[in-house]
Amino acid sequence: MYTLYWLNPITGQVASTIDAEHALHIHHPQQKTEELTLTVPKTALATVPATWWEPWTGGVLLTHTDTQGFEYPIIAVPITDWGTETSVKLDITAAGLRKKYLSGEPSGRPSNTQELH
Repeated sequence: MYTLYWLNPITGQVASTIDAEHALHIHHPQQKTEELTLTVPKTALATVPATWWEPWTGGVLLTHTDTQGFEYPIIAVPITDWGTETSVKLDITAAGLRKKYLSGEPSGRPSNTQELH
């Protein structure tokens, strides 16, 4: 069985389970960045402080529980973006930190920093 949890990507603190209608794990072999997209009802978001589901302050932990009841972490990633939003649900994207640097967003590094290849 797979379970999704809200995660603080800075402290590693895990909060309540995520009541997601749809979750999809996508691996981008070209970018080597793991990514999760999930659709969460707004009624479920109302029960969790916003910092747990806002981009870069919130995160998602995906775990698997085996047949003997042991729960193992599979992926733990910060929320990087919100997708489609309706009056009743919000699409959330969470991805590995490489996503920020591979997407071309400013990294905050000095301009004379050399790229490692």
